[in-house]
Amino acid sequence: MLKKMIRNVVQNGDAVNDISVRHSYGIFCGISGILLNTLLFFGKYFASVITGSVAILADAFNNLTDAGSSCITLLGFLLARKKRSKAPSFDSGKYEYYGSLLIAAAIILTGILLVIRSVQRILTPTEVQSTFLSCMILVVGILVKLFMALYNNGIGKKIGSAAMEATAADSISDAVIAAIVLMSTIVSALLHLPIDGYASLAVSLFITYSGLYALRDAVAPLLGQLPDPDIANQVRSIVLSHPEILNIHNLIIHDYGPGRLVVSLHAEVPGNGNIYRLHDAVDSAENELRETLGCLATVHMAPIDTDDNRVSAALTFLTDKLRAEVCADLSIRDLRLIPGTTHTVIVFDAMIPADASYEEEELRSRICQVILASMPNCYPEVTIVRAAS
Repeated sequence: MLKKMIRNVVQNGDAVNDISVRHSYGIFCGISGILLNTLLFFGKYFASVITGSVAILADAFNNLTDAGSSCITLLGFLLARKKRSKAPSFDSGKYEYYGSLLIAAAIILTGILLVIRSVQRILTPTEVQSTFLSCMILVVGILVKLFMALYNNGIGKKIGSAAMEATAADSISDAVIAAIVLMSTIVSALLHLPIDGYASLAVSLFITYSGLYALRDAVAPLLGQLPDPDIANQVRSIVLSHPEILNIHNLIIHDYGPGRLVVSLHAEVPGNGNIYRLHDAVDSAENELRETLGCLATVHMAPIDTDDNRVSAALTFLTDKLRAEVCADLSIRDLRLIPGTTHTVIVFDAMIPADASYEEEELRSRICQVILASMPNCYPEVTIVRAAS
């Protein structure tokens, strides 16, 4: 039934490598998340009114915050699907993060207010009136959350979306919370134990934690963060799948919001190769990056001399020099020389022990200073790598 419903909404659903199909799945999950969580909020809010339970009230607002998160998910996929203009405004891509920031702040505020109300209920207990209707609403809520976990997990695995799989895990957590609230409501009513406030406090603390977690995820891309290693590995894999390209360096990934990823890199090609064939390979790599990742990709062709005996000489010289003046435990790998008319670019990985106390930026700066001082007309591009412990 679930597969049939999704098949009716998403056309060509098996073509998961098609970016438009992935967006359709995301939009489906976003809209369904908004509708189902909003219905759960109203149902549980009604149940809290007729029972007087603050635990059910807290659970209701937990579902409302999930609806807000689904709004952000939907907005992200809609922005990603929107066709880019010839001169895109990258700043507008940050709007989703600003929206996430506001929703995170609202979640935190809601959690704090519910914590206060929960503490008040603990200090001044009130009898909870459990009814068949309120219990059925909570049972339906548990089933709906399990259903959401099922389809989000299925779609997440189908299109390789970690975000949807995380949403599925969150739905399971919500189902567990709803089950705890249901049990506390029944126990409070049948045994007349004042545990409603404690159950409400647990849910309220969970909501506050979720808001803080969402705040972190919203702030990080606005302030700047390291690129997702999975995306960097995807970029490397796509570019190096073209046999004409030997290696890459200077990989830069800018995140301007969903659907506004900008990737630039230098692709190393044989200096004695056919220029037209090499240029075609670089163009193909750019197009494949755009189609696969939905990004704006720029690949610079960097010719290297694959038969240059100077590479081994430079490797020996630099290893001895840097070990003597910078770090005795340093080793060099993947050294390449990229000659030009005015200067030669030296590209390599500087490997240090995993437990080395060096600050990576400071170490890179020191290495570059030594190279510039000892090798005139050379420009270093150094990546610091810590050896696996």
